[in-house]
Amino acid sequence: SDLKQSKDAGIVVANSLDVASDFCHKLQESLSKETEEIWPISKKSEEEEENKSNAYEQASLVVRRKLGMCLEELDNLANAFSKAAQRTTNSLCNVLSLRNLVESVIPKIHYELKVSEYELRRGKNDFAVQFVGPLREALEQFTTCLTETNVTRLSKRCASSVVTRLLRQIMRKRFNQLGALQLDSDVRLLGTVFRTFLGRAETRKVLQRLTFVVAFLNVETPEDASDVASDARGSKITVTTDQVRRVLSLRVEFKESSVESVDIGE
Repeated sequence: SDLKQSKDAGIVVANSLDVASDFCHKLQESLSKETEEIWPISKKSEEEEENKSNAYEQASLVVRRKLGMCLEELDNLANAFSKAAQRTTNSLCNVLSLRNLVESVIPKIHYELKVSEYELRRGKNDFAVQFVGPLREALEQFTTCLTETNVTRLSKRCASSVVTRLLRQIMRKRFNQLGALQLDSDVRLLGTVFRTFLGRAETRKVLQRLTFVVAFLNVETPEDASDVASDARGSKITVTTDQVRRVLSLRVEFKESSVESVDIGE
């Protein structure tokens, strides 16, 4: 099919660009080291170097400068290959149809839960089965055919896309206390998928805004939102009073007057 051909072509191009980038970086590093060994940089200033009468030293300085320009161009070429590889993996992310996955599954999952529904979710979780499982499978199919660097690029792009679309869906839902707890569990589960491909630190960074939205939804009272906002700002996440009120308004137990009285400062 056209989709498979597009995927296969994207894999070949992305890998070729990544290999080219890696080769250029290694070549640049190797030549830089050899250049320094053959023409070591003097501790004296270039002005002093230029005033030297020794013809050999003058020639060495000229050669070193020209080599430096060539090595810089080689590094620029490596970066250009790297950026092209990123653009290609971004296109592969589109092949995964993450938008369809999010929009076909998440709207069907509700978070106004009775105790019996909450307990049932612990054993059979639609979010895990219908969303997290397929997402993991979609990413895993690339682990054997993409370079390690490209797998990271693809995973980071996919994680960002999923978080953005998931946030949009969350803001259209209603939550009670048990539902907010369930969402927290669901997001943690999502994090385990991305940690497999990105590691703990990068996953925490990608999920940061989603994590704080979940934290706001899980406050005991609207007044507690100020503490969460303080933590968010400590993590360099920008939050406004209007944004916090909008999230808090998704909790069915919170009165409108209590939500409107929240002011986290700017």
